[in-house]
Amino acid sequence: MYNLLSRHNLLLTSDVDEALEVIGDSYEPHAMTGIGSQIDGDIIFNAVALNEIAFTFMRSSVDSTVTPLSSTPVVHVKIPLVGHGAFRAEGAEPVAISRDHGLVYLPSPHSAIDVRAGSEELNVRIPARSLAQIAGSAGIPARLGPVLDLRRPGMRSWLRMLRGAIMGLDSDASVLTSSLAVRHFEDLLISSLLAANALPGHAGGVRGSAVGAVVDLVESLPERPWRLAELADAAGVTVPELQAAFRQETGMGPLTCLRRIRLRHAHAQLIAADPAAATVEEIARRWGFAHQGRFAAAFRKEFGLSPSEALRQR
Repeated sequence: MYNLLSRHNLLLTSDVDEALEVIGDSYEPHAMTGIGSQIDGDIIFNAVALNEIAFTFMRSSVDSTVTPLSSTPVVHVKIPLVGHGAFRAEGAEPVAISRDHGLVYLPSPHSAIDVRAGSEELNVRIPARSLAQIAGSAGIPARLGPVLDLRRPGMRSWLRMLRGAIMGLDSDASVLTSSLAVRHFEDLLISSLLAANALPGHAGGVRGSAVGAVVDLVESLPERPWRLAELADAAGVTVPELQAAFRQETGMGPLTCLRRIRLRHAHAQLIAADPAAATVEEIARRWGFAHQGRFAAAFRKEFGLSPSEALRQR
């Protein structure tokens, strides 16, 4: 159990109306559905703003669906610490959120986040204009998410930097009390996030470009039965070059990466589906898993529960 940014606590309550008012005033106005006016347990909300960037920590003791009430030009980087959930946007497949997979999104009334009881998360708010300015000065696209693979070496390095800052803000000795340090730190945090996630190999030449191109392609059509030769051809490299690039940057082969992307989509659809109207088999087949036994084993290894358990969580 975490309680990050505890020196900056704004809320500790079991009253839903109070939680909505405090979080809405200090963070983003939103609606919370699926719960009553009182909950069995507390909602904890800690928040601190630097100059451009703000950090929040939240713990929820109840299942709920959170919907932003307006669109804001602020990028949210959501980092789950405990538990899991799903992000749903109009016209798109649900995106699973877990300790291994964070989320990047712009708040909109046409989107919603399913929050599970006991979940804890760290959130980083970055103005979209700041992201665009830093990306533009570096000559790279301001491209993020929506999924953050928090297991990748680059993302783990970025998370260590972030955790160091959070720990400092919980102490009496943080250098982030200096406006000069804050300005440089914010630039470093944003540029490092872009380097770690949006452009897997921007500084790594052909290999990174190949991995990024294949991941983008697979994310766009994850249900397609991709062949390794097709992926290599789309990336403009040979099959051995593509395999080597993936192993160097992600620690896995391209087809393993494809399987994990499909598993993530299947997981998101299972936890969002109505158990009375959907089956594990049809959802598995939707994402290219024809063998139910192998799908169930891979799913449990990835998420720690069976596909049928995920379907019943709705």
